[in-house]
Amino acid sequence: MGFQRAEIKAASMLKDVTKRYNQELSEAKEKGIPVAWVTAVSPVEIMRAMDIFPYYPENYGTIAGAKKMTSMLAEVAESHDYPVDMCAYAKAGLGAFCLKEAGKENPVGELAHPDLIIPSNSQCISLLKWFTMMGKQLQVPYFCTDYPLAYDELTPRIKSYLVEQLQEMVAFLEETTGKKLDYDRLREVLVLSNQACSLWNDVLDMGALLPSRFNFFDACIHMAPIVNWRGTQVAVDYYKVLKEELQQREQQGIQSIPGEKYRLYWDHIPIWSNLRFFSDYFGEHKTAVLCSLYTHSWTYNFDTASPLETLVENYASVFVNRGFERRVALKRDLM
Repeated sequence: MGFQRAEIKAASMLKDVTKRYNQELSEAKEKGIPVAWVTAVSPVEIMRAMDIFPYYPENYGTIAGAKKMTSMLAEVAESHDYPVDMCAYAKAGLGAFCLKEAGKENPVGELAHPDLIIPSNSQCISLLKWFTMMGKQLQVPYFCTDYPLAYDELTPRIKSYLVEQLQEMVAFLEETTGKKLDYDRLREVLVLSNQACSLWNDVLDMGALLPSRFNFFDACIHMAPIVNWRGTQVAVDYYKVLKEELQQREQQGIQSIPGEKYRLYWDHIPIWSNLRFFSDYFGEHKTAVLCSLYTHSWTYNFDTASPLETLVENYASVFVNRGFERRVALKRDLM
């Protein structure tokens, strides 16, 4: 019969949340709201506080993977002389750009045109190169935040340097958009981020129960609002509903993997094009894949008394910006 999963009812609400994000994105131009390309671990709270709409081209790569269209887009990008050794996320976005430039139909959907491009180098170099190329080709304002690698800890020198970087970014955004950053508004956004991140962490912790009520493959689906809607009431409301449902599952004895026998850690990025296959495969073998640094990357804790300093401390501490020994320690902690 194969693996019979207990579907999470909040998934229907997730569809509405995703639809709302896409709708607000499409309406941004009409309302005069700037659209900024940002990376997944950017200090998006600043953009939210300045009424700048954050758009994540990495998510476009995820959608392309889920629709099994990455190879097609990658071939388009490579045919236009983009490097063959860039990651699938980047080549999906570059391929979409090439199709649009050529006036050709894109079965994945359109990649949103940015008014600003705001990357950081705290993630992979391929992502940074992708955003840099797009900044040059689209001729839109571009600002890259430089994150020194934090091996074991964030030194005072690194913190000071990064606070200056954020101050420069704020000045750039103010000059480019004509909007002033209201620090009281930024604190309000940080409060909402804290609430959503805390709820997301609670949801992820349901995987630690024996047997588990929530697993890595569930997290890959339900992580969307903590990325797209971080710093908003939308994310808070969604994770309240999801957490309550999982608590009910615990009371009712509903398991994420019926008959669970084995518990595994998944390292880094999901294989989006085969997510369902792996979910079914491990489920059929009574194996609960429970956690990953990838899905745990958005469990921030902000100090609203020091907005820029707390943004630095959280975003510079993401696992992709840490040294090898620190990454191993973080994995061990999750295990």
